[in-house]
Amino acid sequence: MFNKNSIYVLCVCIICITCLSGSALAEPTGKGDQEFNALYKAALDSLGKENDQEALDMFLKALDLKPDIQNAPFFNHLGFAYMQAGDVEEAIVRFKTALRIDPKYADAYSNLGSAYASQETGTDLAVEQYQKAIELDPKQGKAYLGLGWVYLIRKHHPQESIKQFTKAIEIDSTMDLALYGLGLSYVASGKSELSIKPISTLRAHNKFEYAAAIEASIKQVETKSQPASMTSQPPQPGTEPGPA
Repeated sequence: MFNKNSIYVLCVCIICITCLSGSALAEPTGKGDQEFNALYKAALDSLGKENDQEALDMFLKALDLKPDIQNAPFFNHLGFAYMQAGDVEEAIVRFKTALRIDPKYADAYSNLGSAYASQETGTDLAVEQYQKAIELDPKQGKAYLGLGWVYLIRKHHPQESIKQFTKAIEIDSTMDLALYGLGLSYVASGKSELSIKPISTLRAHNKFEYAAAIEASIKQVETKSQPASMTSQPPQPGTEPGPA
């Protein structure tokens, strides 16, 4: 169900949960530098839009104006811009810069975790960063969300992913990616009947594609569990074998 590209897109979606929220769009601290502030704000406004490169270009122009800037949110957003543009390694560098400036920046730890999670070899590093985010901010819902997907897709441990998705939903009941992951985790753990609630909630949130994906997963499991005689096609009329 999840290939390399879809996992990457998923990780970008997890990062953008707070990078595109109102709380993340605070006015930058470019004292007396109107051009820097204007570029920074325009770059923030472009995050999550169709033109992935546009936001990154504006961030880099702003950085050229103030190369010595020590603003953790700026580098956190810049890291997201690199993720959105498909450059994981550079995103990791920028998230680490944000954490060097502010070692208690929980959101940057979450984003660094998602960057690592997008790489096949970064699973353990992803878990470590998500856990650091939760230590700093126990209400960091997207860190639990990221852990849930890591345990489901990378570690193939649906029982643990159920715990993490449930915690994310307890923090934010509207977190559709957590509801989606929870439904898939129930199916993967052999508890398809429990996925009914996430499916109905997703439909109520108009996330019909997520609900349909869970239902398709249920059907796939049911088909695999059927005896061969039930899954094979019945003979066509006139083709039944006669007596020897």
